[in-house]
Amino acid sequence: MYHSKFIKSDKQKWFEAVYDSFKKGGTKTYDVLRSGPIVQASLNITCDEMISDICTAEDCLQRLGRLDRFGENASINRYLIAIPSSFKGTNGVGKFLSSMNSFASTRAWRDFLAAKLMDEKPLRLPQIYAFYREFHNNEASKKEIENDLLKAMQKSVDLIDDKVTDPIRLFQNKKETANKRGKISKNSLRGDNRFVQLAVCTVSGFDQYQFEDCYAYQMPISDNQQIDNITAEKELIEGYGNSQKSLLAHMAKKHHQIMGGKAPFKDYMLLNEARDPENPIYLSYTPKHLEDAGRDSGRHPWAIYYAVCDKQPIGAISIKQLTSTED
Repeated sequence: MYHSKFIKSDKQKWFEAVYDSFKKGGTKTYDVLRSGPIVQASLNITCDEMISDICTAEDCLQRLGRLDRFGENASINRYLIAIPSSFKGTNGVGKFLSSMNSFASTRAWRDFLAAKLMDEKPLRLPQIYAFYREFHNNEASKKEIENDLLKAMQKSVDLIDDKVTDPIRLFQNKKETANKRGKISKNSLRGDNRFVQLAVCTVSGFDQYQFEDCYAYQMPISDNQQIDNITAEKELIEGYGNSQKSLLAHMAKKHHQIMGGKAPFKDYMLLNEARDPENPIYLSYTPKHLEDAGRDSGRHPWAIYYAVCDKQPIGAISIKQLTSTED
C-alpha cells in the first residue's frame, strides 16, 4: 500500500520498496500494490493486471500506461474499471471527483465507454486512443468537460485572490535559510496544509485496534536536524465546516489541559503556528497524555491516528473510517 498520508520517513521507505519491486527488472517482492492516484504520474513501474476506480479519460489512459509498461507480456493484459452502482457526486468516488472538479467529465467518459464496449473483445492501444479522440470530439462530452473546467478555473481564481499578494522581497538570502527547518508559506498555491501530529494506533484486524503511548514521530534534539513530519489539509483539520468534526477546535479547548501551557487566544493562532513543523496541530493524543490530564473522555470521536499493522504503516486515518462498514 502506497499513498501520501505517511510521515516523511515512511513515505520514502515505501516509495523505494514499491519502485524496487515493480520497476523494469524489479525484485517482484510484492505481488499487489494498492495505491492512490500518486503512482499514475510519478512512478515508472509496471503491472500485469490493473483495477482502477472510474476516473477522467486522461487519468484512465495515464493509469493504463502502468499496465505492461515495458511490453513484456505475451498474454492479454486486463484493465478493470470499478464503477459504483450509485454513481453520484455526493458520495464515495463521486464525491472525491467532485472535489477535483472532474465528476461531470468522468460521468461522460463512463457513459461513452458503456456505449462503446458492448462486448468483451480485447482492445489494442490504437483502438483505445481512437476512443479517446472520439470522446473529445463528441459534443455532449465537450459540454461536460467545459463545465468541469469552468468550475476548476473559478476555484483557481478564488485561490489566487486569497493567496497571492504583492512580493515583499524577490530573493531570499541563502545564509538565512541554511540549517533552518522548512515552513509552509502563507501564500502557497499548491495547497493549504498544516503540520500535524498523530498518536499511534496498532491495528490487528477489523474493528480490532489499540491506542499506543507514542506519536507518529518525535521531535529531534538538534535544531539543525529535520523533523520527520506529516501534513494535513486545513479543511480536514477544521472538519470541512462541521464544528462537531473540527479537530482544531478540539485542540484549542483541550491541548493546554492535556499537554500543559497556555490556552490559545483564537483557533487561527494554532493554524498560523502550525506552518512551522515544531508547532503541529494535534489530531489525536496518546492514552497516557489523556489519562495524566484526567481527560480520557477528551478523545475526539473523529480523532485521526497514525495506524500501523504488522506488515506496514496504514497511515493517517480517523477512527470513524477505520471502523466503518460502509464502502
